[in-house]
Amino acid sequence: SSSSSSSSASKVLDLSPDNITSTSQQYKYMMLEFYAPWCGHCQALEPEYSQAAEEISAESSQVVLARLDVTQYPSVQEEYGVKSFPTLKWFEDGKLTSLQPNERQAGKIVEWCRRHTTMSSDVDTVEGLKARIDSMTRFLAVGFFDNTEDKLYHAFQDVESRLKGKDFEMVNNPQVAQAMGVKMPAVRFYTKVEEDNSISETGREILYSGSPDPNELAREVIKLSNPVILKLGDENEEDFYLDDTVPKVLIFRASPQDLEEFRAAAMEMRDRFNFVEIVNETNKRISNWAGLQTGEESWVYVIRIDKSKRYRLEEGKLNKERILAFLDDFLKDKLQPYHISEKVYDNWNATVVKKIVGKQFREFVEQDRHVVIEFFAPWCRHCRALEPKYKLAAKYFETRFPGEFVFGQIDGSKNEVPGSQLQGFPTVWIYPKGKKEPPFPLDFTEEAKDPHNFVKNLRLATGKPKEEREHEDEYVRAAKRFKDAVRQLEGSLKPAVKELEEAAARLEALARR
Repeated sequence: SSSSSSSSASKVLDLSPDNITSTSQQYKYMMLEFYAPWCGHCQALEPEYSQAAEEISAESSQVVLARLDVTQYPSVQEEYGVKSFPTLKWFEDGKLTSLQPNERQAGKIVEWCRRHTTMSSDVDTVEGLKARIDSMTRFLAVGFFDNTEDKLYHAFQDVESRLKGKDFEMVNNPQVAQAMGVKMPAVRFYTKVEEDNSISETGREILYSGSPDPNELAREVIKLSNPVILKLGDENEEDFYLDDTVPKVLIFRASPQDLEEFRAAAMEMRDRFNFVEIVNETNKRISNWAGLQTGEESWVYVIRIDKSKRYRLEEGKLNKERILAFLDDFLKDKLQPYHISEKVYDNWNATVVKKIVGKQFREFVEQDRHVVIEFFAPWCRHCRALEPKYKLAAKYFETRFPGEFVFGQIDGSKNEVPGSQLQGFPTVWIYPKGKKEPPFPLDFTEEAKDPHNFVKNLRLATGKPKEEREHEDEYVRAAKRFKDAVRQLEGSLKPAVKELEEAAARLEALARR
């Protein structure tokens, strides 16, 4: 891309994997952006990132902003754990830290760098800090530290990197701390969330009195930064996506009584979860994401936005105890993620290609046979083109190796499968007998496009090499007779010829096997 970052004026350094370490050693602090030129979010960040680099270089020679094009060096994705674009990483003294800046605006990037370095910060004056407190939206955690060796300082850094949607500031000027009546080291919370769940204009301040354990500090931040239950309508949808690292407990279609039980559970667990009431279902994005089915009853979900996982409380009467037990199981990692699935088809097993749904997937795969499965979407042209070839292969294996193979088909637009990241439709997977765990399935999408290749490679993958057939020459002769007949028909029956040619090709393919 003809980016401003490669122009001489830009203060952003373009790096390659070879000079990441040397550059980060040369400067005390380095922010590194991993980007892809085709990515819209990266393009939007570019001018902001350049502007931030400009401001920072004018302020400090110890801090540098750099970037790396992941499409040029794909290996860095694995090495640095880059899962999406853009990803920002932070280096100190030549070493990668666990901090991951999540800012997207020049001013915010500069502020973030000030907080995490020796650069002076806007909050290093009493006026600056008071202005910051006045301008907070709902919550602000301020750390007062004059010693970076302190345990509470490290806990504060850790929690800030974990809870990305929350606001944190750090003051390292002892005079400011003294003027604010704080004895260093300390953490003070400023919050507009009142005890009774209301949001006040004035806000209140609370000194953190817990231990320097990051988990304890994080729980306090979660509890004080949100109402007991956040009511989510269309006008405040962005609140839902804030702090995506905190698990959210959602209730849909809550009756007054259900909401009472939900609130009682929230009072006990609000330091671990954000509790959200979805006020109307016009918010299709969130309803669809949760996999909400049509109907009347209340539903309770736990979701992790950052991990794209959701868990659903089984149907039944809602009460505080059930909700708490459900959340407790979530914290102990005992729940299975909830996957969207259609209802099982009545005669799913009736044809040579079995028509399965999401909830049948695992059981279908676990059969003691070679399992072949195609993910399709009803609107997909390529899927329609594959269908007859797929059916043909299924018939061939059913006839040739009765009971040893099973072919299935699943609508990937209406069903989810645990752990699968489909790249598109159609996708064809093979689970050979006895090989049902990673690195299986094998991806046979390419092979499936050509029936001859499909059959040949599927036989190889499942240990069924080509066998010499009795009556081999009979097949060959039959195929030849058939092709001759087709040739003679050429003139008179143009429309039928194409179908006959395909049939001849199939027969010939069988003969070659």
